[in-house]
Amino acid sequence: NRAADVPIVGDAREVLADLIVAVQAEYDAGHRSDYTDWWKRLNEWKNTYPLGYEPAPDGRLSPQQVIERIGQLVGPDAIYAAGVGQHQMWASQFIQFEKPATWLNSGGAGTMGY
Repeated sequence: NRAADVPIVGDAREVLADLIVAVQAEYDAGHRSDYTDWWKRLNEWKNTYPLGYEPAPDGRLSPQQVIERIGQLVGPDAIYAAGVGQHQMWASQFIQFEKPATWLNSGGAGTMGY
Protein backbone atom coordinates (compact mmCIF):
# COMPACT_ATOMS: atom_id res chain seq x y z
CA ASN A 1 0.00 0.00 0.00
CA ARG A 2 1.20 3.47 -0.85
CA ALA A 3 0.49 6.56 1.17
CA ALA A 4 -1.09 9.51 -0.63
CA ASP A 5 -0.27 13.13 0.17
CA VAL A 6 -3.67 14.22 1.46
CA PRO A 7 -3.98 16.62 4.36
CA ILE A 8 -6.13 15.42 7.22
CA VAL A 9 -6.63 18.81 8.84
CA GLY A 10 -8.84 21.40 7.18
CA ASP A 11 -12.32 22.05 5.90
CA ALA A 12 -14.07 18.66 5.82
CA ARG A 13 -15.59 19.30 2.39
CA GLU A 14 -12.18 20.07 0.86
CA VAL A 15 -10.35 17.26 2.65
CA LEU A 16 -12.94 14.68 1.63
CA ALA A 17 -12.90 15.90 -1.98
CA ASP A 18 -9.09 15.56 -2.06
CA LEU A 19 -9.26 12.17 -0.40
CA ILE A 20 -11.77 10.88 -2.96
CA VAL A 21 -9.50 12.02 -5.80
CA ALA A 22 -6.45 10.40 -4.18
CA VAL A 23 -8.20 7.10 -3.49
CA GLN A 24 -9.64 6.98 -7.02
CA ALA A 25 -6.17 7.63 -8.48
CA GLU A 26 -4.70 4.77 -6.43
CA TYR A 27 -7.50 2.47 -7.53
CA ASP A 28 -7.11 3.49 -11.19
CA ALA A 29 -3.36 2.79 -10.91
CA GLY A 30 -4.17 -0.76 -9.88
CA HIS A 31 -3.37 -0.44 -6.21
CA ARG A 32 -5.94 -2.56 -4.43
CA SER A 33 -6.18 -3.40 -0.76
CA ASP A 34 -6.30 -6.99 0.41
CA TYR A 35 -9.18 -7.38 2.84
CA THR A 36 -8.80 -11.13 3.30
CA ASP A 37 -7.48 -10.88 6.87
CA TRP A 38 -10.08 -8.28 7.79
CA TRP A 39 -12.97 -10.46 6.53
CA LYS A 40 -11.48 -13.45 8.33
CA ARG A 41 -11.44 -11.46 11.58
CA LEU A 42 -15.02 -10.21 11.08
CA ASN A 43 -16.25 -13.75 10.45
CA GLU A 44 -14.44 -14.97 13.58
CA TRP A 45 -16.25 -12.31 15.62
CA LYS A 46 -19.59 -13.26 14.05
CA ASN A 47 -19.02 -16.90 14.95
CA THR A 48 -17.80 -16.11 18.46
CA TYR A 49 -20.49 -13.51 19.20
CA PRO A 50 -23.55 -14.38 17.10
CA LEU A 51 -26.41 -11.92 16.99
CA GLY A 52 -29.20 -12.94 19.31
CA TYR A 53 -31.00 -12.24 22.53
CA GLU A 54 -32.55 -14.08 25.45
CA PRO A 55 -36.34 -14.23 25.50
CA ALA A 56 -37.87 -12.12 28.24
CA PRO A 57 -39.19 -14.06 31.24
CA ASP A 58 -42.86 -14.82 31.87
CA GLY A 59 -43.95 -14.34 28.25
CA ARG A 60 -42.99 -10.68 28.21
CA LEU A 61 -41.47 -9.04 25.15
CA SER A 62 -37.82 -8.05 25.06
CA PRO A 63 -36.92 -4.74 23.37
CA GLN A 64 -34.95 -6.65 20.75
CA GLN A 65 -37.96 -8.82 19.94
CA VAL A 66 -40.18 -5.77 19.55
CA ILE A 67 -37.72 -4.03 17.20
CA GLU A 68 -37.22 -7.21 15.18
CA ARG A 69 -40.98 -7.74 14.82
CA ILE A 70 -41.63 -4.14 13.81
CA GLY A 71 -39.04 -4.56 11.07
CA GLN A 72 -40.77 -7.73 9.87
CA LEU A 73 -44.19 -6.06 9.81
CA VAL A 74 -43.41 -2.76 8.10
CA GLY A 75 -41.21 -4.08 5.30
CA PRO A 76 -38.37 -2.55 3.29
CA ASP A 77 -39.96 0.85 2.65
CA ALA A 78 -39.98 1.90 6.31
CA ILE A 79 -37.83 4.73 7.62
CA TYR A 80 -36.65 4.31 11.20
CA ALA A 81 -35.60 7.10 13.55
CA ALA A 82 -33.84 6.33 16.83
CA GLY A 83 -33.53 8.56 19.83
CA VAL A 84 -30.16 9.31 21.34
CA GLY A 85 -28.67 6.61 23.53
CA GLN A 86 -27.14 3.18 23.63
CA HIS A 87 -30.32 1.57 22.31
CA GLN A 88 -29.72 3.00 18.84
CA MET A 89 -26.60 0.83 18.53
CA TRP A 90 -28.28 -2.47 19.28
CA ALA A 91 -31.64 -1.61 17.74
CA SER A 92 -30.09 -1.26 14.29
CA GLN A 93 -28.85 -4.85 14.52
CA PHE A 94 -32.36 -6.28 14.69
CA ILE A 95 -33.79 -4.55 11.63
CA GLN A 96 -33.12 -6.01 8.20
CA PHE A 97 -32.31 -2.93 6.09
CA GLU A 98 -32.66 -3.22 2.35
CA LYS A 99 -32.43 0.42 1.26
CA PRO A 100 -29.98 3.23 2.05
CA ALA A 101 -31.02 6.25 4.11
CA THR A 102 -33.70 4.40 6.08
CA TRP A 103 -31.97 4.48 9.48
CA LEU A 104 -31.90 7.94 11.05
CA ASN A 105 -29.84 8.39 14.21
CA SER A 106 -27.21 10.63 15.69
CA GLY A 107 -24.40 8.22 14.83
CA GLY A 108 -22.87 8.66 18.27
CA ALA A 109 -22.85 12.46 18.13
CA GLY A 110 -25.48 12.76 20.83
CA THR A 111 -27.94 15.57 20.30
CA MET A 112 -25.37 17.82 18.67
CA GLY A 113 -26.97 18.89 15.41
CA TYR A 114 -29.29 15.94 15.09
